[in-house]
Amino acid sequence: MQNPKNMKEIARILGISTVSVSLALRNSPRVSGELKERVLKLAESCNFKTRDYPRSRSRKNNVKRLKIAVLYSEDNTDSVAPTILNAVMKRLAEKDVSFNVLSCSEALSDPFLSATFDGFLYYYNLDEADLPLLGNKPQVAIMNDYFDCNNFDNCKVHNELAGKIAADYLLGRGFHRILTVWEEISTGEKQDCHPRMLGFRERLAKSDVSITPIHFSRKKDLAPFAQALKEELDRREEPLGIFAFNDLTAFQVCSVLDLQGRWLEPGKLEMICCDNTFLLKQLPTPIPVVDLHIEKVAAAAVDRLVYRFQNPEENFVEILFKPNLVLPSGNLSRSE
Repeated sequence: MQNPKNMKEIARILGISTVSVSLALRNSPRVSGELKERVLKLAESCNFKTRDYPRSRSRKNNVKRLKIAVLYSEDNTDSVAPTILNAVMKRLAEKDVSFNVLSCSEALSDPFLSATFDGFLYYYNLDEADLPLLGNKPQVAIMNDYFDCNNFDNCKVHNELAGKIAADYLLGRGFHRILTVWEEISTGEKQDCHPRMLGFRERLAKSDVSITPIHFSRKKDLAPFAQALKEELDRREEPLGIFAFNDLTAFQVCSVLDLQGRWLEPGKLEMICCDNTFLLKQLPTPIPVVDLHIEKVAAAAVDRLVYRFQNPEENFVEILFKPNLVLPSGNLSRSE
């Protein structure tokens, strides 16, 4: 048996929840003695230990010497995640708040996590089932669309509006055949009910537009996706507009087009996407984008966490940022 690297793996081996593992390792009275014995026995046999936090950043600590944990995902293919992380660290430094940057697996492997830190910042990388491990400490989520903020604040973009803006653009360009493209990891299993996709479809519901959805996974063979895209492009009876869920999706679409010897062409084949990160600068042809103001959202999350420490009795809130359409220079008008 391979040694568990974190509490999630211990939970999987024993067939219990991560929260139960955490409580057992902390000798909590909320779990039975039998369960504690099972968890401790496995942890001891595998030499499982909690982790230190070497990546500390310390400033003047004007805010009561707070120590914040910033939780990030190990997914190195996500272009939005580093944008969020960099903005958060920059704002924490400006606020003179001490912080540690931890991967989710590092953080969730420590049963004393909630006792170690005064507060938490995390984005869409954290599962709802893991939230009890953070205790009742002040915490702010960034770009969370999937679970209610009953005991934390949430800073996010108005994703439903982002989808509607994208739909309005393609309608304004005169497209009656539209392809929606998303990536499985970016949207998880909830792509059909993601607010961005819901807003997009809602705006087109009363139009005579034909919508075809296709998707791919960055961890799987792209051949089926490339074939599906080719089949849509080969249907030349009318122009095609593409709505790419995010920048990674837009980049992948352009990569497939390039391999097939195709290119975006005004009035015939156009694409719009959401996000506005460095990845879009790598596209061979600039495209319109719905800017989600990711850096501003991340900075606002830091501000809200500091405010939460200063005003602990305030009601939890969800702070929405309004997205806007950004056109590339020289963008063609509909008449062209």
